[in-house]
Amino acid sequence: NTGTVLFRKKDIEKLINELKKEGHEVEVNFNTGTSNFDKYFDIPPYSDYTHLKLLIDKYVSTSIGIMIKKAY
Repeated sequence: NTGTVLFRKKDIEKLINELKKEGHEVEVNFNTGTSNFDKYFDIPPYSDYTHLKLLIDKYVSTSIGIMIKKAY
């Protein structure tokens, strides 16, 4: 009801498994990085600077890309 939706890793894994069962090819990389920049996350009130990760409630969140090649 708040407009913010967070998907857990297990939610993404479930989606991937369902897509693969239908014959689609799926690629995803869950690596969150190890550099100092990768360890940084912005906290509320969020800055105007570029950030890849945010603390939302008690969860550090980020974006993810999923490549899906449709089955024929």
